[in-house]
Amino acid sequence: MGVERASKAAISIPTQREFYTVIDLFSGCGGMSLGFKQAGFEVVLAVDIDSNANQEYECNLGSISHQIDLFEVSSDQILNLAWIKKGELDVLVGCPPCQGFTQLRSRNKSYQTNDLVGRMAKLVVEINPRFVVFENVPGLLHQGIDHFDEYLSILAKAGYHTVYDKLQAADYGVPQLRKRVIALSTRIDSLKSKLSLPRATYCNPKKVDRLKLKPWRTVRDAISHLPPVTSGMTHSSVHNHQSVDHSKDVLEIIRHVPHDGGSRKAIPKHLWLDCHKKLDKGAENIYGRMSWDSPSPTISSRCNTPACGRFIHPEQDRGITIREALLLQSFPMYYRLTASPSVATQLVGNAMPVRFAKRIAQHIAGYLQKLK
Repeated sequence: MGVERASKAAISIPTQREFYTVIDLFSGCGGMSLGFKQAGFEVVLAVDIDSNANQEYECNLGSISHQIDLFEVSSDQILNLAWIKKGELDVLVGCPPCQGFTQLRSRNKSYQTNDLVGRMAKLVVEINPRFVVFENVPGLLHQGIDHFDEYLSILAKAGYHTVYDKLQAADYGVPQLRKRVIALSTRIDSLKSKLSLPRATYCNPKKVDRLKLKPWRTVRDAISHLPPVTSGMTHSSVHNHQSVDHSKDVLEIIRHVPHDGGSRKAIPKHLWLDCHKKLDKGAENIYGRMSWDSPSPTISSRCNTPACGRFIHPEQDRGITIREALLLQSFPMYYRLTASPSVATQLVGNAMPVRFAKRIAQHIAGYLQKLK
């Protein structure tokens, strides 16, 4: 089927383009687009159904992300918006919403957004880009396997060859342990046998000598330069560096968690909430502190809430700020989110890490250069 699991309006359209072109179908607040732009690509169109995400995208990337429902738009409309013809696009990227493929949603196999995986596949066929990048959570290979198989089948029938695997974002310079399924496809016959996923450039420090790679970037690398803030404080000169105003009870719990990687096991049991007493061993990260010299855990849409994971600052008695979450997602310091904290954390938690996206883009650019 051409699929393998990888080992590690009338518009005058120009006939030649100065940059490689990319369309971002689920652009969010811009992580994937920014990574591709940093690699020298021109984002000719970004779309997302979320108006909050589109506003942040426009503020930070300086271009419009169109509010579009992909179920209600044709490929011709997408091509016209991008000022490009069928078959001319270099790369189509898509990170369909993954709520239905997470463990918390595993019982709901008909979760509505899952259908966007198949919709993306059909748009690929109709737009006919040279390359396609598909990103999703590891649960795609379990709870979402039927949707992924359909995606692969549709692309294979259209002449695309695909390689895919679960990749670790930390292996590509992101200071965060974040596994994601990455599928890379091409319709270029001369490249199909050579197609691979990008090689890791970083690794677990324990494997540095053997693999001859750089050690993972850490929480210290990402956020240690930021000025301290206390619970409920907003820093006057560092945008988005605002801590949640924790209650007295939560602060008392946090103060009992040892610095630099401590867990809730150190919290006196008389402070445990009733819900915590019922938790099994798999939830030991809640009310945990990050470790300075390790990558952070996966940044989620509740990443500033200590009760939702290992999201307490390594030393300061508070959950991490949105600024810290952005840096752990490898967004640059100039990147700002203007939405409310609850919306902002959702946007940053759902984003593609910028360094990860840039590395994928550079890898594809290497193939495109061979076609010249």
